[in-house]
Amino acid sequence: LPRIGPDRELKFALESFCAGKTDEEALATPARGLRAAHWRRAHDAGITVLPCGDFSFYDHVLDTAWALGAIPSRFGEVDRDSLGDYFGLARGTAEERPLEMTKWFDTNYHYLVPELESGQGFELRAEHWTAPLREAAELGIAARPVVLGPLSFLLLSKRLDQPLDLLKRLVPIYAQLLAELSAAGATEIQIDEPCLALDRSREELDAFAGAWHGLSAASEADLCLATYFAGLDPAALNLIARLAPAELHLDLIRAPEQLAPALVALRDITTKLSLGVIDGRNVWVADPDLALDRIDAALAALGSDRVTIAPSCSLLHVPYSASKESGINPEVRPWVAFCAEKLEELGSLREASARGSELLAAARATISARRTSTHTNDPVVRERVGALGASDYDRPAPFDERRPRQAER
Repeated sequence: LPRIGPDRELKFALESFCAGKTDEEALATPARGLRAAHWRRAHDAGITVLPCGDFSFYDHVLDTAWALGAIPSRFGEVDRDSLGDYFGLARGTAEERPLEMTKWFDTNYHYLVPELESGQGFELRAEHWTAPLREAAELGIAARPVVLGPLSFLLLSKRLDQPLDLLKRLVPIYAQLLAELSAAGATEIQIDEPCLALDRSREELDAFAGAWHGLSAASEADLCLATYFAGLDPAALNLIARLAPAELHLDLIRAPEQLAPALVALRDITTKLSLGVIDGRNVWVADPDLALDRIDAALAALGSDRVTIAPSCSLLHVPYSASKESGINPEVRPWVAFCAEKLEELGSLREASARGSELLAAARATISARRTSTHTNDPVVRERVGALGASDYDRPAPFDERRPRQAER
């Protein structure tokens, strides 16, 4: 879920802490409150698999580097119990510039790029994941820890030409993390590997397979593999099927074409399939029939005990609730779905898949209204787009000529 707070509580607490006006406890207290509110919001909406360990004061990639001990030596000795030192990597210090910031794949979220060094060592501090797992348990909620996987962590880093050479050192650290999570009560652990959905070489896929074998052998908990933002190519999908994770999550908004081959690849194994049928990256209501078609196809192929439904990716990318929006055109307002509404959409799809699609009548009417509205249909624009030909997409000069001209201008 979004982290900042429905009324930007975390933002204000962070600003106060970084200005030196409040201490760490004054920052930790609203953070605990927000995590509890997030779990209750999702639980009350009927969500049965609740994530933990995805909350961050700044960025989840930075959190992973901090917890693994992948801290650049240029920052000197740091106190890993100190939020002040943690923010030193994010904001810089009097002596050192901060870690580089770049876009999280093709989203508007930005992450801090870990810097890896030759001879890089790792030292686990698992509290980032074990502490919220225990927090959720105290609230009576069985949560699933979410961990950025070792392949994606290394590929998203910088400074090393062959970052995956570090997998041999990193996998034992991840295995230690899985053991600590199991000891803290986790029965399922979600490993996020979004980099698997990009173009990966045979060597990279083999490296991932070796890492996954090592983690599976070391884990008492079920390991669930999550991909998003793109689709798995046949080589990656077939490899994952051979690895047989407890569950595989697919982004069916960005890459719906991967569903059919996935159903074939998973047909004869026990892996569950998580269908990302609600768009986690935009603010519009879902087309219920399109989502239900994908759900029905999976149910027919795998059975209801092996299918779950979910957002396509984290709901970090959307606001909390459209109920706060009072300035939207009344005609457009029903088309909007933020985090709270997307949770409701998941519940509606679950009910419709079990009890009949007539339950989706209101959602269908909303989609129809949007498709036929004058707000989304401009005859002049449609005429211009319809008149485009192949030549309209051709550049008048090759890139090597355009680039120096652009630089000169």
